Amino acid sequence: MLSTETCDLKYLGRAVTTDKFRMLLRVQFGGEQKYIKLSELTFDTFLKEVCLKFNIPEGRQLDMKVYDQSDTEVDSEVFEEIVKESPGAFRIMLGSEGLGASQSSPCSVTSEDTVILNFSMCDDEEASPVGASQPKKPCRMNYEAKALIGKILTSRPGGEHIMQEYGKTKSLTDATRRQMINILAAEMTETHGTSPPKNVRVMYAQGIVALFPYLEDPFSQHGYEHYYDPESGSGYLAWRLKTIQRKSSEERGGSVSRSPKVGGPSHGRQPFISDKVQSDDDVEAAIAVLRHSADEDTIREKMKTTFIYRQAMVNDESKAADVFLVFPRFLDTPGLV
Repeated sequence: MLSTETCDLKYLGRAVTTDKFRMLLRVQFGGEQKYIKLSELTFDTFLKEVCLKFNIPEGRQLDMKVYDQSDTEVDSEVFEEIVKESPGAFRIMLGSEGLGASQSSPCSVTSEDTVILNFSMCDDEEASPVGASQPKKPCRMNYEAKALIGKILTSRPGGEHIMQEYGKTKSLTDATRRQMINILAAEMTETHGTSPPKNVRVMYAQGIVALFPYLEDPFSQHGYEHYYDPESGSGYLAWRLKTIQRKSSEERGGSVSRSPKVGGPSHGRQPFISDKVQSDDDVEAAIAVLRHSADEDTIREKMKTTFIYRQAMVNDESKAADVFLVFPRFLDTPGLV
């Protein structure tokens, strides 16, 4: 039990001194999100306040189960230590469905009996970077996606650096962003093969902006399309996966030269050779910028960067029809065609 005397508490790397213990819990239940204030950090008080705020019958308090980000159940014995030492997203399940049921589908929508909590010390002011735009309101955020990305990054070399950089700056440099994409794409292909299903790619993209909300794209429909856009099949993750697929095909001998055809539109054309292209990361980044930029100088520069890649698409009968989808600036920028 914490006393009401002045105490120093560590939260996300900064000290908060309070004359009287207070804690704000940001609670999401179904489509609603509310703040709950605790004056006493006990498991029982916490559950009672959740019931009161969301009109949950107090008789169901015994049915509540609380889980941390690693999907480990939290009980009254460890609740205080978990909150003080490792604040973050907690999950509450009601009824007998159990945690496993909520994870049967990795892209399932949060059920009405699920409460997602974001813990923060009550400091009477939001700690957001000066000039940084607030992320969009959560679109019933996928807890599993967020937890998955966090687990991957904390278990892979270089992942902790990515988390620390975002924690300090609320952004990532281009080099760190490429490192994150490489880590996640490698994990995705190891788990799901070199051609992961579309729902898996979407889940990873959702998880990135759920874990790092200031990396959302405020101008896209869902905020994660620059990592993977299921409509066009583009984005940082998509381009990295294509690179992995191409290299995997070459390693398996999939790029064996075919007998040249005599005459016809394919006569004299050379197969696309990746060695002639700028680095895969440069091409991926340039295509992502092109999809959202309106500056003509930037557009022309990135079109030059992607010229050889685009030429290969045109020469590939299976991809030629997608050129305007991948490079939409052809349609609205004078002088490119």
